[in-house]
Amino acid sequence: MRKKEVNQIIEVPKGVDTGNTVRIPGKGANNGDLIVLIEVGSHPYFRREGYDIHTTQLVTISQAVLGATLEVMTIDGKKKIQVRPGTADGTIIIITGGGIQKRHIQNGSRGNHCVHIKIKIPTSLNAKQQEAMKTYGDLEDPIDPKNNV
Repeated sequence: MRKKEVNQIIEVPKGVDTGNTVRIPGKGANNGDLIVLIEVGSHPYFRREGYDIHTTQLVTISQAVLGATLEVMTIDGKKKIQVRPGTADGTIIIITGGGIQKRHIQNGSRGNHCVHIKIKIPTSLNAKQQEAMKTYGDLEDPIDPKNNV
């Protein structure tokens, strides 16, 4: 195999990933095929695993406890998701079909978008917030050490 530098605009098919190749007929050495090795860069917000996209969404304590409708950024733009009441830290909310186009499937099948919920615990509270948390603490059921998993 011989390497040479080629300046060529190519169309990259949907769904390609690092390590995939794209063949450009007639653009290689001696009018042979040019083989382009794909390397997909990272993104500061989206993380790709196969055809699935993963993101992390911060939620407040009250949103996790009471539930909320949130707007999250997806590869298709903003989408609304439902955080159910009682959502735990680490819960994954799936946006079905919100991932990467599957490369060799013609029916438009896509991976999923997995939204990882992370509860933001405040590091400082104002006086009203402290009083509200104390009031809640007085009302909540204590945790039985035998049930602590």
